[in-house]
Amino acid sequence: MFENKMKFFDKKISDERELHKEIEQVRSFIEKKDFEESYKMILDMMYQYPHSPIPHNLFGIQFEMQGNHLMAMKHFRVAWDLEPTYLPARQNLEVFGTFLAKGTCAYDSKDCIDFKG
Repeated sequence: MFENKMKFFDKKISDERELHKEIEQVRSFIEKKDFEESYKMILDMMYQYPHSPIPHNLFGIQFEMQGNHLMAMKHFRVAWDLEPTYLPARQNLEVFGTFLAKGTCAYDSKDCIDFKG
């Protein structure tokens, strides 16, 4: 029984590491404006992690960078709805949800500013 729990724990950690690598790859594609490759990767992430806010947050960033503000806000909102404690979605809603966007987008929690509220 303990062995099964350890296998589950190890798989979860390896999944988190893999997910972090994928986020960094998507970041790189978006920064290079290679939206076709980032789109493919995000779709694959959405398939692998259907209940995760991460792919929606990444789609939001991509759509914002492509100038599709409405679609970006929809994806940030879905990410927030899927996981209300997911700070990157919250930051992106706050940064891009105003007429005068202040701050930078958050691909993952490392990019988040300190929220007090």
